[in-house]
Amino acid sequence: MEVVTANVSHSEEICNLLVSKFMSSNQLFGYDKYKTNFDGILKHVSARISDDKSEFKYFVLLDESKSFLGFVNTMLTSRNAEILALCLLDSHDNKGNALKLLEFAVDYLRNLGAGKISAEVISKEKSLFAALKDLKAEVIEQKYLI
Repeated sequence: MEVVTANVSHSEEICNLLVSKFMSSNQLFGYDKYKTNFDGILKHVSARISDDKSEFKYFVLLDESKSFLGFVNTMLTSRNAEILALCLLDSHDNKGNALKLLEFAVDYLRNLGAGKISAEVISKEKSLFAALKDLKAEVIEQKYLI
């Protein structure tokens, strides 16, 4: 498996996975916290991937046959570094794959000078929690839904 910089040909796979995760999260929250308009998200993601100067970068995890398994989306500005999304196909959603994407994103951001890196994680994302724990990430905030 390898992590590579996403290109426009990955946009639809990223969007399919993102919309699926957004719909699942919306069910968890009980309201439409995330927009799930595929065409709008595709336009947005494709524009960010196409813009070499964008502070938003997408990286994809590919298997040995170059099939898409998931992605991570990062943001780096002059003051902030953040992992905005890390999504894996259900069939490949495990701690090892999450850790591979997470380590890649952290290394990428650190190589660009990032100090602290933040990430918001929904409680049902067990593999991502496990990967963050392996990286000794510190929990600084928790949100509760009542």
